[in-house]
Amino acid sequence: MKFSIKTLFLIVFCAGIVGAVVYAFLPQPIAVDMATVDRGPLRVTVDEDGKTRIKERYVVSSPLSGRLLRIELEAGDEVRPGQTLIASIEPTNPDLLDARTLAQAEAKVNAAAAALNRAGPELERARVAMNFAESERKRITELFQRNAASQSDFENAELLHRTRGQEYKASKFSEEIARFELELARAALLRTSPKADDDMNVEQFEIHSPISGRVLRVFQESSTVLQAGAELVELGDPQDLEVEVDVLSKDAIKIKAGATVLLEQWVATSHLLEPLPW
Repeated sequence: MKFSIKTLFLIVFCAGIVGAVVYAFLPQPIAVDMATVDRGPLRVTVDEDGKTRIKERYVVSSPLSGRLLRIELEAGDEVRPGQTLIASIEPTNPDLLDARTLAQAEAKVNAAAAALNRAGPELERARVAMNFAESERKRITELFQRNAASQSDFENAELLHRTRGQEYKASKFSEEIARFELELARAALLRTSPKADDDMNVEQFEIHSPISGRVLRVFQESSTVLQAGAELVELGDPQDLEVEVDVLSKDAIKIKAGATVLLEQWVATSHLLEPLPW
């Protein structure tokens, strides 16, 4: 049987169409990711942005009116209680002070003494609570090691111990500040009271740091005449931080007391959003 060239071309063309149709309907391979199956812990997290802040801050203010000498401290400088000089003030002439100024100085002394009297019992209460929490933690730990206490009881005892420890630390800080303010107020009262010894009236009034930590902010750096109560510097301990994180209600109920917290991609900033030097 002989075929013409035209017939052969049609046969080849039809065969090509049939082949293309068949190839189009063939199942295609699917791209997949390959991984090795393994066993391991599963960690469920609640990821949110937050900010850290120093727990206890203290603003050093001028206890009396006078001329402030230039403050040499800068943000980030380390301070030590009773050693680091914060500021020096040249008091005004006591002969020019009226009865109202003296009464205000005496009132500051009385207020500082009252604050110290309140801080004493609070510190003792916090100390007792911390000691009790410590004894409870030891007792629950021993029971937990003998399988006589649950995991929840052990975690609650640990959390209570840490909480009471932080409360005691805050109370101790308040008591130290109250004692410092009382000493400062008494010293200011002596400088504002008229004395027969004129040499005492021209001495500089020095203010030293009441706490250990660093300078967070300098409110008044240059020399100037200021009034009593003017803010000079702000102090704090950058090692004593707390974290504030806003989470949704549906996520908040999943967070249990004592859960592990991971801080990632954090940057220390000042009040003005400028990097601090430490």
